[in-house]
Amino acid sequence: MGTAADRVHERHAIRREIQVTRGDDVVDGMTEDLSLGGAQIHVQIDPPLKTSDRVRLKFTLPDLADPVTVDAQVRWVSDVDRSYVGVQFMSGFRAKETWALNRFIDGHAQQQGG
Repeated sequence: MGTAADRVHERHAIRREIQVTRGDDVVDGMTEDLSLGGAQIHVQIDPPLKTSDRVRLKFTLPDLADPVTVDAQVRWVSDVDRSYVGVQFMSGFRAKETWALNRFIDGHAQQQGG
């Protein structure tokens, strides 16, 4: 499992509803933390996700009318509860999405006093 020191972008403890698509399976999940580079997500999907699986994530941001959709790769799976996984975003965000995600993360960090 990668460590926080391996990450380029700092993760922030942000819980956000998220839609996870793997093949024909589409399920709702929740982010546990979020950054510009990836997220830890909680998702109940059968069979459970495994390292290197590719998924498509969809979530909303307050400053955007349309949901953000991003391709991601599972980088780790919790040994304790396989419904918790870490994903790295693989497709880049458009400029407007990057701006909105940065603004959302910064706003959340300020609310948390960080």
